[in-house]
Amino acid sequence: MSWNTALGTIGALLVPALAAAQGNSGQAHHREQCRFAAQIVATGQPSPHRAWALSYISVCGAEGGAALAINLRAMRFSEDTAALEVLARPLFNYRDSTLFRAELEVAGDATASVPARVLAFRSLTSLLHPDRRLRYASVAGPLDARGFPTVSCGRGSYISDPPRFEGSPLPTDFAQQIHDLGGRVWRDTTVADEVRSAGYCAY
Repeated sequence: MSWNTALGTIGALLVPALAAAQGNSGQAHHREQCRFAAQIVATGQPSPHRAWALSYISVCGAEGGAALAINLRAMRFSEDTAALEVLARPLFNYRDSTLFRAELEVAGDATASVPARVLAFRSLTSLLHPDRRLRYASVAGPLDARGFPTVSCGRGSYISDPPRFEGSPLPTDFAQQIHDLGGRVWRDTTVADEVRSAGYCAY
């Protein structure tokens, strides 16, 4: 065997092995980043890294969904609309069963704050209509004399390439659960109009 042939043979053997090693290294780094991001999102600490964690957590599958669920429940009584808006970004169209249960829980919680319940309904509505731009003002507003929202529910404002984040599988009847809760909250006249409006958008 010539020297050039030998080098070619060695190269053919080494290249796939090196590529596999680099791939494994990249996967290990991603898993470590997800563990760190999930810790920060779930606990809020270390706080200087919270913005990074919320920007990264969406690619962390079921681990990310579970961390976001903890965060959402922790903020269920918050009136801080700015903080809730930061949390909103990774929630939208995150298809994860643990997060889904937390969203249903907060949206239906009569003791939760109005902004938190609206946020939960916005996120639930994003599972039904991932292409809509669901801003606070587009789902939560006054009701007319008949009890219907005066807002658009995001209709007519579309995301051309909506992101989709996957965690643990949603229940097969997730859409019906959202409709049932949205309709129940919308029809409850003891609930704040902004929450009723957001419920209708999910109905």
